[in-house]
Amino acid sequence: MNRRDALKQTIFFGGLALSAPTLMSVLTACGRSDGTPATLNQKQANTIAELVDTILPATDTPGAKELKVDVFIGRVIDRMMPPAEQEAMRHAVDRFNGRARERFGKDYPELSQTQRQQMLEQEERDSGTYNPQIWGGTIGEQKPVGFYRQLKSLALWGYFSSEYIGKNVLIYDLVPGEQKGCIPLSQVGNSWSL
Repeated sequence: MNRRDALKQTIFFGGLALSAPTLMSVLTACGRSDGTPATLNQKQANTIAELVDTILPATDTPGAKELKVDVFIGRVIDRMMPPAEQEAMRHAVDRFNGRARERFGKDYPELSQTQRQQMLEQEERDSGTYNPQIWGGTIGEQKPVGFYRQLKSLALWGYFSSEYIGKNVLIYDLVPGEQKGCIPLSQVGNSWSL
């Protein structure tokens, strides 16, 4: 190989390396330009946004919608669920809105705060629960938990793994941190963020 060819290859691979982050951002872009996950339509995405914000409302800390937990859930649905589960999720959101219409005559996002709370109390009673786990394995046979419980689990995951909560609410210690072998429990304080 002569020097000119080597220089061309170096420039080509250097340009490819510099443009790789741009290519990756295009390939991993989340949903459509309006922010809706690709799997869900606007009505379904709005239902999930309002639902997670009712589960985790703003108090002295930001609510789920402010921390974009609904966007996180949309990404999980788009990127981690196989097509059959994505389809099941779309139908589950539609059935959830159907239950809201049966009970209150409106889709969930249009309900008052009191109606939303009543709806979630009923969903909490009607949905299954997750079996206990030990060492990452489920104890016993896991029965289906239903849409509400699954979404609530995703909302909690997204909320507590958000940067804001990890740095400002939970205790955050950059690894490797200082090792303290024996400290009184009173000095531990809040739960720890990983």
